[in-house]
Amino acid sequence: ITCGDSTLSVWAIDANVKYWSTKHLPLVIFALVVFVFLMIPYTLLLLFSPLLERYFSRFKCCKSWIKFKPLFDAYNGPYKDKYRFWTGLLLLIRLVLVAVSTNSSNQVYTSLTIIIISTSILSVIALSSGLYQHKAL
Repeated sequence: ITCGDSTLSVWAIDANVKYWSTKHLPLVIFALVVFVFLMIPYTLLLLFSPLLERYFSRFKCCKSWIKFKPLFDAYNGPYKDKYRFWTGLLLLIRLVLVAVSTNSSNQVYTSLTIIIISTSILSVIALSSGLYQHKAL
């Protein structure tokens, strides 16, 4: 909020709460914990699951990795073997787009342009390369 010469950053939902105040800090901590311990590992596991399945299955110490195979197959099953990383890549791109769009709140057209361009590129790649095992998908 800008009033005269002073500028104040406040929470969009409740303008009485200043950023990094004692009321806002628990929300920031909770969001960072969820992001660091849930969203990033989940995305990286889906992104690198083809490599992990291929290389961890060779070692005796990592045979428990097989327990996670049904989870990864549920996400990566419809894709051809060389495109099994696609679900993780889409999640990674979504995280980047959310970060860009939330940090450029003053530049709405810039964030919309980035979202439109990245969506168009992903659509062209998906349609032209034949990601799916069955043509009906």
